[in-house]
Amino acid sequence: MTRPRRDSCSSDISQRAALSDNFYRDPAEKFSQGDIIITPHLHVTGADLEPDADGFVEITAQGRSAAALILNFDCEIDKKWSKRFVVCPITPLTDLPQDQRTNARKNRTAHLFFMPRYKAILADSVAVLNQQTTINRDLLDPSKRLATLDVEGRLALYAQFVRWLSRWELRELKCPNCNTNFDPAIALPVRSPDDE
Repeated sequence: MTRPRRDSCSSDISQRAALSDNFYRDPAEKFSQGDIIITPHLHVTGADLEPDADGFVEITAQGRSAAALILNFDCEIDKKWSKRFVVCPITPLTDLPQDQRTNARKNRTAHLFFMPRYKAILADSVAVLNQQTTINRDLLDPSKRLATLDVEGRLALYAQFVRWLSRWELRELKCPNCNTNFDPAIALPVRSPDDE
């Protein structure tokens, strides 16, 4: 496979979704991938490199409570053994330097996922995909959820997440088994947060 041209725009999905009523929805009863929640974010600022007898090290961390996006898949969230969530911070677009906002809004900065404003709940923002925090699910309060990415929001997240990890833009791919061409951003199986 060749790397897609730089001028091919992965932001098409996000732009379509941003204009759609299907980008966000109110939170479902249970936690779900794409929930926007107020939770702490931690940054390790120091660590003892010598582990104790149990293999643990002492760390120093700083953190703050802010909006975050839950990244775990719903099938992980539903499992009783799943004790931790992976979240990334959501930052208002206005917190970025002025000269970076246009690229962020167009999802042209790989590690930033543009999230258009939602009612009076969320200003135009970006989820910072490369600043993930793992947090014990018992520390998350379901009442602190602000909204949830709906189907189109999840598709846009998947496209940008793959772009961040691989620097590839999800466009048209060919199935190696049947040689069918398809747009993976549209064909991804995505369920609504209410689906069981």
